[in-house]
Amino acid sequence: MAEHPALMESSRDSIRRIEIFGWALFAVWATGLVTWAIVEPEPYRKGWILVLEMAFIGGRAVNVAHGVSDGFSTTYLLFQCGLQDVVYTCIVYPWIVRVYRGASNTGWFGRFIAGLDETMEDNRKLIEPFGGFGLWMFVFFPFWSTGVVNGALLGFLLGMRTRVNLGIVLSAHLASTVAFLFFFDAIAGVIESAGEGWLKWLPWIVIGVLLTLLVIQKMLKRRRKRREAQASVEPDGE
Repeated sequence: MAEHPALMESSRDSIRRIEIFGWALFAVWATGLVTWAIVEPEPYRKGWILVLEMAFIGGRAVNVAHGVSDGFSTTYLLFQCGLQDVVYTCIVYPWIVRVYRGASNTGWFGRFIAGLDETMEDNRKLIEPFGGFGLWMFVFFPFWSTGVVNGALLGFLLGMRTRVNLGIVLSAHLASTVAFLFFFDAIAGVIESAGEGWLKWLPWIVIGVLLTLLVIQKMLKRRRKRREAQASVEPDGE
């Protein structure tokens, strides 16, 4: 199996430095969150909920919407949400490179790479013609499976250099976080003017919108695959 082009550029030293930076940033980030919760318990002692929510439920869109609805400050949300995926990516990305580097010499891992390539093929076809801009937009919009780590993996599979890849996905994540902060802050003002108590439903509204978009995306994907399957069969039937 031919070595992945990005592996030629990703030296062990540079990957190790990224990982060390990730863990150092994690220490700063975690210390900041704990300190915030001690100095000002309300509402910041509930910050761990936002952390888990962003990691396992709805990503940055739900994270920011929930934080705004619960009265977390913009500065806190920028610190918590903005840095969380930066930390996660800097720690996980080196392992992606190591897995692929080992996979290039091992049959079982070679099949693992082929499986990942197949899974990401649709996104690759969509983004590859647009290069770095396509990857940036892929990460910027808050759909499931379009987060920073998936973006970094996709950039890796596209053969981008590590610095370029991480620069694109991390800047897209931070820009998206800032955009959501301004957007949901404005939306919160409109909702509060409509009546007290409505603001608590903001995260659920966001989840509902994302789920609706996810269902539409799945339906369109299935329809496109059926059309491709029919098109591949038609010549044989003639």
